[in-house]
Amino acid sequence: MTRVRYSKDAERDLSEIVQYTIETWGVNQASRYLDLLQQTCEQIVPQHAHLARPVPKRPGLFAWRCERHMVYFRRFQAVIQIVRILHERMLPESYL
Repeated sequence: MTRVRYSKDAERDLSEIVQYTIETWGVNQASRYLDLLQQTCEQIVPQHAHLARPVPKRPGLFAWRCERHMVYFRRFQAVIQIVRILHERMLPESYL
């Protein structure tokens, strides 16, 4: 079974996404969106990592879309490391 690990940056990204969503759309929406992001990171990405797109100029880094966010991750033998979770408007070159 593939394990999922979050970098400190990815954990901070999730926290900031939740805070923004609470402030903008409320607690219920934040809870639903966090669940969706976590499900993507912990179930969809590990099961379908081979379908993710490689990130140009970043060897070994892959991206998976989840609604308005991109999940950036690296694959190891039995581990998926979630590197960052960035909004689609953010330039990945500035954060990766």
